[in-house]
Amino acid sequence: MEPRSPHTNVEFQCDDEIGIPVKPSRQSIPHTASAATGTHAPHSTNKTHCCGRTAIKKAATFYRSKVARHGGYVYFYSVDLQRRFGEGVASLDQNWVQPPGTPTVGMAYLKAFNATGDRYYLDAATETADALIYGQLKSGAWTNCIDFDPRGQRVSLYRNGKGRGRKRSFVLVSGIRRDSQTESVPSRVRLAEANGSMTKWPS
Repeated sequence: MEPRSPHTNVEFQCDDEIGIPVKPSRQSIPHTASAATGTHAPHSTNKTHCCGRTAIKKAATFYRSKVARHGGYVYFYSVDLQRRFGEGVASLDQNWVQPPGTPTVGMAYLKAFNATGDRYYLDAATETADALIYGQLKSGAWTNCIDFDPRGQRVSLYRNGKGRGRKRSFVLVSGIRRDSQTESVPSRVRLAEANGSMTKWPS
């Protein structure tokens, strides 16, 4: 369903996942207005777009500057942002790889960039991609958590040479080697491609 602005007859297509107005889908002009003036009420339309862009930027700025840790995210936060939760309590140096964690927020930034063309969102998505790339294991896979603390409880042996412990976490899906967090693989790949740092699966 396409939401209609109460101030105009312009209908907007919204992204189903994050509700960003993408572009006007069609416009119906009131018969009286078109007959009398031929105008399309551009001021109301521009105001709607301006308010939408402002709201998106405010939310993204809060997430990027206040919520993110090392460019990544977890599932839930306390109001004061001091307590973080993924699959259990997360430290300030831990990010979660599965939705609704880091990949989900990164893809929201990319969708905001596609909707607005504002480089701010692409830069935010790049930071998120960097966080995911940091957590890629020696095997080329990911665990469900990336721990940026070399002495952290969930740290693994990362491909960048940092960390310790686990270096493999994958399953075979249709004969293709993929990590055990298969549902977030497409998001990580798209974010890495946007970042220009896509790595190949190890042979």
